[in-house]
Amino acid sequence: MDPVLASGFAFAMCGLAGFFSGRLATHRAAGLEALGTLCAAVGALRLGNLPLTGMSTALTLLLAWTWWKGGGGDDTRRSRRRLRRMFTPSRRTAPAPS
Repeated sequence: MDPVLASGFAFAMCGLAGFFSGRLATHRAAGLEALGTLCAAVGALRLGNLPLTGMSTALTLLLAWTWWKGGGGDDTRRSRRRLRRMFTPSRRTAPAPS
């Protein structure tokens, strides 16, 4: 079995396990599964298995859409804003002599 295909199935199984155990929200599990099915699609393409490639690609698009609509992109934007705030200079006044 192709290692990329195997790692894709492993990502998808981690997403499913997180979803069914209640440790991951639906959109986060869908994002992890989308990453897994993308790896599976690349692995199936390398092996020349076109039906599996097509199914994995379609499932990747559906899961990525679910991740995005569930607020998946919000976390990315929020973390970039938090990082930007850390590097924004703040104006300080010098201490006045007494």
